[in-house]
Amino acid sequence: MAKKVMLLVLICLGFHSLSFSQAQAAYVAKAGDLIKVAGGSNTVYLVDDIGQRIPLSAEAYRIRYNNDFSLVQSLTEEEVAGRTNHFLINETLSHKEGTLIKYWNSPTIYLLEDGFKRGFTSWDSFEDAGYKLSNVQLVGEYEIYPTGLII
Repeated sequence: MAKKVMLLVLICLGFHSLSFSQAQAAYVAKAGDLIKVAGGSNTVYLVDDIGQRIPLSAEAYRIRYNNDFSLVQSLTEEEVAGRTNHFLINETLSHKEGTLIKYWNSPTIYLLEDGFKRGFTSWDSFEDAGYKLSNVQLVGEYEIYPTGLII
């Protein structure tokens, strides 16, 4: 009886591991992901809040991420294809980590951190963090940063 139970357990484990190894989860883009085509061009794409993949120029990548390519995920061409926006983020559309920005058409002030824009919940939270309005840079809507956690 013990041999039959052991055999049944081994068979079940075998089927479980077989089905697990064959089930490959598809890539799901998240805002802020940095991706590129494995074996393709060196273009790095930033995934924005609505899942579009926007190419970054080499200079923009240097400014925003200090050339840290460990942040980039290599994917197949099929996974990168689809919702790619052909608008290019270049160095004039990029600000360094720690920059305070405000879009012309919005009252929210954001802190750029880890490639995300993080909005302050109130004026008090902005001042309590030691920031001043004179340090905020006004930017246009075309400057794309995925939205991160609020401050």
